[in-house]
Amino acid sequence: MGWDLPERHIQLEFNLVALRNTVAPSLSNLYQLDKLRKTADQDRILLRELLLKARQLNRCKLSVRRRLALSENLIGLFYAPAISLIALYSKDGGVPDTEARQESLDGIIETCSVLINSYKSLVHTLHSASSFRLAHSLPQFDVSVFRIFDLLRLKQKVKGIRYQQLSDAAWQTANTLIHMMLAAGRADQLMILMENKYIKGEQLKTMRVRDIYAELQISHRFQLLKWPVQWQVLLNYSIGLGDFKLGLLKDEDETQALLKSHTISYCYDSMPTRTSRSGTQSAPSLLLNWTKLEQKISADFAHVLRSKKNADPMQIAKHLTLLSAAERLAMAQLQFDTFPWQTEALTDLRQRLPDLRIFIGFSEVFHLLQHIASDGGWQGVGQRMSDLLARHSSALSEDDVGTIESAWFMQFQSATSLRLGTQETRYTKDMKIGEIAAYMLTQEDIRRPCLGVIKRIFRPKAGSVVIDIEKLSASAESVWLNKAPESKASLMDTTKFDRETAFPGIIGSDARHGRTLFLPNVYRVAEGSQLLLQRQSEVDTADVGNIISVTKGYTQTSLRLTTPVLKTYLELAPAA
Repeated sequence: MGWDLPERHIQLEFNLVALRNTVAPSLSNLYQLDKLRKTADQDRILLRELLLKARQLNRCKLSVRRRLALSENLIGLFYAPAISLIALYSKDGGVPDTEARQESLDGIIETCSVLINSYKSLVHTLHSASSFRLAHSLPQFDVSVFRIFDLLRLKQKVKGIRYQQLSDAAWQTANTLIHMMLAAGRADQLMILMENKYIKGEQLKTMRVRDIYAELQISHRFQLLKWPVQWQVLLNYSIGLGDFKLGLLKDEDETQALLKSHTISYCYDSMPTRTSRSGTQSAPSLLLNWTKLEQKISADFAHVLRSKKNADPMQIAKHLTLLSAAERLAMAQLQFDTFPWQTEALTDLRQRLPDLRIFIGFSEVFHLLQHIASDGGWQGVGQRMSDLLARHSSALSEDDVGTIESAWFMQFQSATSLRLGTQETRYTKDMKIGEIAAYMLTQEDIRRPCLGVIKRIFRPKAGSVVIDIEKLSASAESVWLNKAPESKASLMDTTKFDRETAFPGIIGSDARHGRTLFLPNVYRVAEGSQLLLQRQSEVDTADVGNIISVTKGYTQTSLRLTTPVLKTYLELAPAA
């Protein structure tokens, strides 16, 4: 049956520590709670009780049949309320997390981990048994291995919307099990997913172990820490439909250098995959061929760009058609940008930034720039309430004794990016992926904010958050915009800038793109159109160029200023 030596030399070393006199958990109260659940609070109560039962299960010594039955029953009670809460908290997410969201999602992650451990003990017991026993227990073995991968898949999704990553131990388990199943010739066994087995009305869908392992690798490759929560849901939907393909190949020649489109996965390895061979690894290896996935991502981006010019919309990937035109382009660009392998900066400078100020979101940044341009008005630059709060935006921890400020630390800085870390509490500045940001690192920068975009959010541990900001511009200016009159005569004769029809914009500049215009995605300006720009001292005309970048929060286009309009244009329309 394919289980004779030498294939069985691959072992998953894992044992539960059973406690004396610990009895198997009774699930009767869980079934009662399951019948009564109608609200999110009732789902949380059920999941809290279920986690206690799962931990009790892992502390008692049971036969394979009994442990498998209890584990499957627990998953049957766990999956529906877990999916309900995941759907609730997949609508939005960023920094900070609410206490209810954090508690619920972390509880689901912990439950997945505990149940995985139960199934790992089953795999270890059966795989270490005699060939005769294993041959007669293959169905139980296949179910246990598949359920581990299914739970890892769910755990990865939940960690994604919490901006966390699968641990090294989780990847070590996944890499060991896929090599174990491939060696035994059982990686192509079709099994029913949890979502089909435990959710009523779901269309029956079967998958192979190799397919779920490929999903884990694809999700990791897309770097979910750089995705808005809502888009992660769409991406996972497309991955589940099989829109993205990954080839798993046997490593025939261990001395041959890897192709550019290939990576390598080693048995027992705690890294998901490697871009080059490891000289210290002697374990079995597996090649991952990313060629089809790379072609799919490039094709999606090209189809979205062509769709602006009346190309066939049916060629656009399914998940992209669910978005507006601006978000469709932004998501296609995000796919394209996150796919290449990127080396994460690990340098931790631990440079404290006591005077750091951060302003997040287009409206907040625009009003900051207006405030600075007016020299602060009656309050003075940096003296607004929002300015004072921005300086203390990391956290304020309150107790019975007093209030303590929590500091920001710079962990890394390069010419293009900035990495900041701090404690996370309910006082932490609201941040979401793709939002424009204005930041001032020191007190001297108070009149010269730099522009950036929230590129990545990562929670390495409870109560801690790390933010990556991609630098966009070392200077910024707020402007009011209007469409320019069609004729030059009308342009020169006009003496008023109509603020009723004007919309806000931000002008920045950098060495690579020159002068650029940032607009909220609610406003659309066609390439090649001409705008009127009302600045502090004059009104200019400007030509809009090509789109440079699109995120969930803004669109960045190139901009070319033309001849200034007559000074009479500075007579603004009276306020209504």
